[in-house]
Formats: sequence, structure tokens, C-alpha cells
Amino acid sequence: MKKNTLKLFIVALVLFVLLAAIGNFSFIGDQYGQPIDEIDNSIQWEFFEKQLLEPKQAAKAYSTGEPISFPHKFKEHFPSIEMYGTYVAKVKLPSITDGENWAVYVPYQYGSYKLYVGNQLVAKNGVVGTTKQQQVPENAPRIGQIHNTDEEVYITLQLSNFYSLRGGFTKPLYIGQFSELVNQHDTSIIFHFFINGMIFVASIFSFLLGFFNNRNKKTILFALLSFIIALRSVFSRPFLYSITIFDVPWQVGVKIESACAILAASIAITFFALLFSSSLLKKWLWLVQAVLAIQLLLIIFTEPLVFQQTFIFTFVLFLLLLLYIFIKVSITDETFTLELAVHFVGSLVIFMAAIHDLIVVQKGINSSLLVQHSQAMYVMLVCFGVSWQYAQKQKEEQRLKAEILAINSSLDLKIKERTTQLEKANERLQQLATKDALTGIANRYSFDHQLEFYFKQALQTKKDLSLLLIDLDVFKHYNDYYGHIMGDALLQRVVEVIDKQLPQEAFFARYGGEEFAIIYPNAGEIQLKQLGETIVEAVAAQHFEHIQHPLGFATISVGGCVMNATAPFESKKQFVTVADERLYIAKNNGRNQFVN
Repeated sequence: MKKNTLKLFIVALVLFVLLAAIGNFSFIGDQYGQPIDEIDNSIQWEFFEKQLLEPKQAAKAYSTGEPISFPHKFKEHFPSIEMYGTYVAKVKLPSITDGENWAVYVPYQYGSYKLYVGNQLVAKNGVVGTTKQQQVPENAPRIGQIHNTDEEVYITLQLSNFYSLRGGFTKPLYIGQFSELVNQHDTSIIFHFFINGMIFVASIFSFLLGFFNNRNKKTILFALLSFIIALRSVFSRPFLYSITIFDVPWQVGVKIESACAILAASIAITFFALLFSSSLLKKWLWLVQAVLAIQLLLIIFTEPLVFQQTFIFTFVLFLLLLLYIFIKVSITDETFTLELAVHFVGSLVIFMAAIHDLIVVQKGINSSLLVQHSQAMYVMLVCFGVSWQYAQKQKEEQRLKAEILAINSSLDLKIKERTTQLEKANERLQQLATKDALTGIANRYSFDHQLEFYFKQALQTKKDLSLLLIDLDVFKHYNDYYGHIMGDALLQRVVEVIDKQLPQEAFFARYGGEEFAIIYPNAGEIQLKQLGETIVEAVAAQHFEHIQHPLGFATISVGGCVMNATAPFESKKQFVTVADERLYIAKNNGRNQFVN
């Protein structure tokens, strides 16, 4: 046996001991007052076989009957359990000083009975009869108030049994003050209803949990198991169904109790097979399930005397299979999840409680039944397991949320960094696409787009639009003499001079090579001439050295034209062509001048 399994066995054993203590406490609470044998130690019961004596007849016949010892079971004293008769005893009741009457409490007897104290009928269950047809069996706890004030009275118990395997005078009678017995009875009933209600609620909750959790079979089976055990508890002692508004015949109640026990066993096997499927042999499961199915059919279609004879064998077979499951799991399973551990311990507690109850019922031991309490404990264990798992998942969820927030935060920073980098890259690309790399002013591509825009705008608004084309004079000779690096430097210096002379609204671009262009919106002939002459003079005034130039320094030639109402152009191409022609004229006329 693995260490983990041994620990679980120890936990289950401790819980069972605790359960037995609770059950004993509950049992003591169910046994109101004192057993009649403890009130009068000299009491002697006598049995009159096959005689249903009335109280007066019993008093006269006392001392002539067969002395018996309690408990008195028919199957141990007679060849047949189908028997009827009368139990008689003389009892000395203690006096009551506070004026309240005594009362007798009868948990139940297997069979029908009438109980007399003196000549008073104080309690009965069903209808006592001398034949099976006459008897109407019933099981229910009874409290009867004793009005007889005599200290010494005869107690007469008429009892008949033709339906149960466990007939006879097997349960003690309890004597106590009436109000105390009633209070204890009500408290006990409330306690049992509370336990059953808790199991019912847990079964409904488990069913809904399993149903909405992808139809989880294990959770649904556990819910059904809890429901069936709770339903069985209604029909087992203390026979809660007998105090409801429903009139359920004894035979129907016994069938429901037995059928629930078989159904619970079948569901339990299926449930454990799902939990520990790797450890079980299916052929044994199917064999026991088949036996349980046959037993269930016997319960439905035969009388209690028939199916009760095979019920014990079937239930023992079920318990043996459970024992096999526990041993097999203990040998093969090395580790347990929390879910498996909870169900393993819970099922072990129920297993021990079932063996306890089987012994109690078969031996007629005056003790509490523990299956109902064990299922309540099982439910609490499962609730603990579910709560623990939920709490752990919540913690894990919070941890994951924190990690996600941290990751998102770092991602946000990275995204911002990447966005900034992309924006800068886009700006750089835009500059590369629209700016001239050498001079830093707009390139030919940008010029074409801007001219398209201003040309259309001028056509629509009918406002003036000026265009200037600039050429650096004798630049080829400059390059040949000074070299291309010096030529590039000269272009940059000339552009810098021209750019300083431009109004804010002018658009300056490199047209190609040593040629440049200026788009001057809303400028007429006067503004065009002023700007053209200004930039020519500004460049010449710098006296940039140019030995290959006739003047010895660099100059520019500029050609310009204006588009207005009196001088419209059909296309921008025509517009540029005219400006280029003016530039050509300026160069042919000796350079270093502006022509419009």
C-alpha cells in the first residue's frame, strides 16, 4: 500500500470514528427517556404464543406465559417468522411529583402492534391480525401518554408479523415525562430533516454543476447518489415519511427503501468506475451490476419476505466489490488529485458505515444507522474539495491576471517604442520620398504633386499662380574643373541662398540636376519679377568661386511665367514648358538674369 493511500485510510478511519460518535449522540437523542428495563430491574416479560390477549386477560394470565429475554426474535424461537402473540410484563412506575404524566416511546417494531399500559391503549402501529390477510404492517415511532396513576401496572404488547424477516419484540420501550419525550422527538425529527435536506440541496447543486459543466458524468452521478441516499433515509428509521401528509403503505415504503439501497449501490459502482477506471476489472463490475439489477426486479415484483432473503447476499456482494476497488486502487494508484482523494475518503467512510448498518440491522443491535450521516459527511468533504479547488483557481486566476497585466504593460511600452520607431521610420521614408537627399528641399516627385494641386486650385479659384525655373550657369564646367564633391557643395550653398529669399507661401524644389523650381501661389507679374530678380542678385552677390565662368563666380538664370485670367494654360505641362522657354531665353541672353 502506498504511503498516500495509507494516509487516506487513516483519515477515513478517523472520520468514521467521529461519525460513529455523532451517530451515537444522534441515537441517544432518538432514544427518549429510559428503557423500561432500567426503570424496573425486576421486570419479567412473558410471551403468549398465538394469543392476542386484551389487558385484563393478560393480567390474569401473567405468570403462566413463556418467560422470555429481550430482545425476542421470532426467527430464533419459532420455525416460522409468521407469528403473532402477546407480550406481558408487570412494571413499577416511579411517582411523579410535579403532576405531569408519564409517557411511553416506541421507536418501532418489526410487525404490527398494540401497546397497553394497564387498560389504556397508548400506542399502536398498523393493524394486528392472526393471519396475513388481517394484518396491516406499519413502521413509525410512537409516543403515548400514560394516564394510569397506579405505581404498578401491567404492560401488554400485542404483536403480529407476516411480512418481515425480522419480526418480534426487538426494540425496547422507553419511559419518560410526556413533555420531555415530545420535545426530544421534535428535536430528533428536525435534526434528521436537516441532514436529509442538506444532502438533497447538495445533490441538486451537484447536478446543476455537472449539467452546466459540459455534462460532467462524475458530478452528475455523485448528485444522483446523494439524492438516492437521501430519499432512502426518508423511508428508513426514524421513518420520516410516516409524519408527512402522504399515506404511504408499509410495503411500498419498504420497497422504496430497498430499491434506493440497490440503486445507490449501482450508481456508486458506476461512479467509482469513472473515478478509478484504470484500476478496475470491468467484468466484475458488470457481474455485480447484473446481480443488482436482478435484485431490483425482485424488489419491484415480489413481497418483502421474498426479496429480503436475497437482499443481504446482494448487498454483501456489493460491499465485497467496494473492498476490491479500495484494495486495487491502493495497490496501483500512486498519486491522488484532491478530487480523487476526497471521493476515496468519502466512499471509504460510507463503506464502513454500510458495514456497520448491515451488522446493526442483521443482529438487531440497538444502535444508530450511519449511512445517512456518512453521506452528509461525504457531501461536506466534496463541498470542502470544491471550495478548495475554487479558491485555488481564483488565486491562480488572480496570479494570471497580474501576469497578463504585467505582460500587457510591457507590451504597451514595447508597442509605444515600436510605434515611435515606425513613426520616425515613416517620417524618414516620407522625407526620402519627397525630399531631395543632397539639398534637403523637395524633390521632383513632390514638385509634380504640388504643381498638380496648385494648378487645379488656380483653375477653380481664378487666382494667380507663378512658376519659376532656375538653372545654375555653366555647372557642367564647374564639375569638370572642381569635381563632383565640390559641385554638390556648390548646389547646397546656392539652395541655401535662394531659400532665404523665398516668401513663406512659396514652394521650392529640385527639378533635376542643377535645375530648381519655385511654385509661387497667389503671385502676379509684379511679385514674380521681384522674386526672380531677388534670387538672381542674391546668388551673384555671394561670389561663389567658379573659374570656368566668364564672371569668375557662380550665377543662376531664371525663367518665369504667371497663370491668370488673361494668360490661362490648358495643362500644367504647358505651364512648365513656357517657364522653361523663358529660362532658355535667359541663358541665351548671357545668363545671370531673370526673364518672364
